[in-house]
Amino acid sequence: MAAVLYHDAQLYERDLALFVKKQWLNDAAINFYFTMIHHETCHGAEDLLLMDPAVASCMLLQCDDEDDLTELAQGLQLARKELIVLPVNDRSSFESQGSHWALLAYRPASGTFQYYDSSGQHNLESAYEIARVLVMALGGKPNNVVLQVAPCPQQTNGVDCGMYVCLIAEWLSARWSSSDRLPPEDLHAYVTPARIENVRAAMPRLVAALRQDE
Repeated sequence: MAAVLYHDAQLYERDLALFVKKQWLNDAAINFYFTMIHHETCHGAEDLLLMDPAVASCMLLQCDDEDDLTELAQGLQLARKELIVLPVNDRSSFESQGSHWALLAYRPASGTFQYYDSSGQHNLESAYEIARVLVMALGGKPNNVVLQVAPCPQQTNGVDCGMYVCLIAEWLSARWSSSDRLPPEDLHAYVTPARIENVRAAMPRLVAALRQDE
């Protein structure tokens, strides 16, 4: 099955189909979209990290000793980041796909996490665990996690949580990378069912354009 490789993100046809067929997004689909944000919206900024969902899941399920934390910090160059955006899954094991996506945004300068969840606070427990691991990887103490639940648009079906994560990450990144650090518009105006539908439909064209640019 043919795949598109864009920087370090790989997308197979089956992953792309998840957008078009209005299905729940997997790790590969979200990571590809995050990579597009990083390079198309933020021009590959070195002080921004949009984390691969697979890495965030390792933080949730496995990153529990000093060697793991050191490898995480060094591999992702966490000390150099001014904004870290992390997808949060509720999976209970590596064999599980989970059932819901949410999002964390962390600014080391403020030491505060913002939590965005399109289904109430469904993934809050997982978010706290990932936040705890990130703080430790950055040399802090796990009981020093400061997490604020941010106002977030709410999904109206059971499959769009990954799309909300992608578009909220896009909104945060666009705000962060702009010269005045202001959002292009209010979050609730930016992340809407209509925009989600449009982005899903546009993904084959966007991916085809990236393939031509290789």
